[in-house]
Amino acid sequence: MEVRKTIAMRFKKDDGKTFNLSVRNPGPGVNEEAIKKVMDMVIEKNVFRIKGHGLIKALDAKIVETNTETYDLIL
Repeated sequence: MEVRKTIAMRFKKDDGKTFNLSVRNPGPGVNEEAIKKVMDMVIEKNVFRIKGHGLIKALDAKIVETNTETYDLIL
């Protein structure tokens, strides 16, 4: 079985719309505090501009785990 982790972060843009950012395979020890620091840094450094709009607020984040089990059905 294969387990994959993704951090899904949601930001508010200066036009009132939202922007989603996902990071696959985060390193070990990722926690709420570390995610919040990264999201704040992305906003502070103005890392992304989406169609001319910047990110102004971190809304929420979650760590998503996906378990995949593959079956070889060809005999």
